[in-house]
Amino acid sequence: MSVTQVSMMGQKGFADDTYGSLFVGHPTLFGSFSLGAVYYTLGDITLVDSSNVSSTVSAEKDYSLAFNYSEEFFGLLGTGLSLKYLNSKLVDSVSASAFAFDAGIQSRIDEGKLALGFAVLNIGSDMKYLDASEPLPLTVRIGGSYRLTFGDAGKAVLALDLVKERESDFKKFIGADYVWHDLVAVRGGYKIGQDNGKISAGIGFTAESFGIDYALTSGGLGQVHSASLTYRFGQSAAARQYSSVMDERVARSKEMHNIRKSIKSPRVNVAVLGLNSLGAGENSAALLADGLFLEFSKMDKAFNVLDSARVRETIRSSGVDLSQCTDIPCLQGVGRSLGTDKIVTGLLTLSQGEYSLNVQMLDVESGTIEVTQAVKASSMKDMEYEIRSIVRSLAKSVQ
Repeated sequence: MSVTQVSMMGQKGFADDTYGSLFVGHPTLFGSFSLGAVYYTLGDITLVDSSNVSSTVSAEKDYSLAFNYSEEFFGLLGTGLSLKYLNSKLVDSVSASAFAFDAGIQSRIDEGKLALGFAVLNIGSDMKYLDASEPLPLTVRIGGSYRLTFGDAGKAVLALDLVKERESDFKKFIGADYVWHDLVAVRGGYKIGQDNGKISAGIGFTAESFGIDYALTSGGLGQVHSASLTYRFGQSAAARQYSSVMDERVARSKEMHNIRKSIKSPRVNVAVLGLNSLGAGENSAALLADGLFLEFSKMDKAFNVLDSARVRETIRSSGVDLSQCTDIPCLQGVGRSLGTDKIVTGLLTLSQGEYSLNVQMLDVESGTIEVTQAVKASSMKDMEYEIRSIVRSLAKSVQ
């Protein structure tokens, strides 16, 4: 989660059962927090008492309230915790409640393309209806997903889940999600070895700060329809304007790159000046700038990276404000004062809940923007994974 967002979902089941949820989430420097409410009803039934008097009551009503927290460490390990209050009421007369929590962990490898996760759900007290106690449906989930990118053709995710509920065998689920230009998503899923609701399909649309999704599940008992709406808060208008400016800079830089090839050198002196930020926060820009410096340092066969402390001290002594030093003559002056061959700068923007990062390498002597790399990601954690590919592309340009 990269921006504050509100999400609501409604579902119509096989018979008269309905399901609804509402979640509000907010990201912080210490992780993401959210509050959620879930409601489920099984529909109405007619009861006839000993006097032959009939009445219509709700067969079952359930709801839960949850406080959720998630955080990712070192860009490799994600954790999540949900504290829940559960309440269930049968035939409008018998009720029970319980407290429980969910916990999960996820690891990303292969530059973030492969994700592996493990979670345990419904760890808590029993539901007690009068004199009868019923344990919560303790559930263990193990899953994995692999992310594919197809350039301008979009991106996709393939997923596999194994689910083990209390006193039942493992259930197996497979699914796929394809996204085109972050505007349209097509999804499909299949429950292996199950009869009810074994096939599902869905479609989603994103426009401005809104996201709308619809899904259909088909099985032996009928069809289940579900729809959801998500709103992401952000300063989309200003971000769009700056994104347009950066797109022009990218196009201009590519033209220069076609005219002049990058200078081939076994070890090129490089200074990472940092990243400017628009709508994404200075802390986020500084974090990615540190990531750039670290990845450049690993490419010691191609680059001799100037010490970051020396770069900061030289810039401070010169009195240059890097946030205002965006034209080539100013950047050349900074590069000459550092005594480096090339400098790396960039701009991080946040628009409609999506991060965009443009990184450029400038040749100090000629004033040519030799290489420009532009990437997008839905979260800061995903953007951190893109840093390595950016630096590798820049390294290829000087080898």
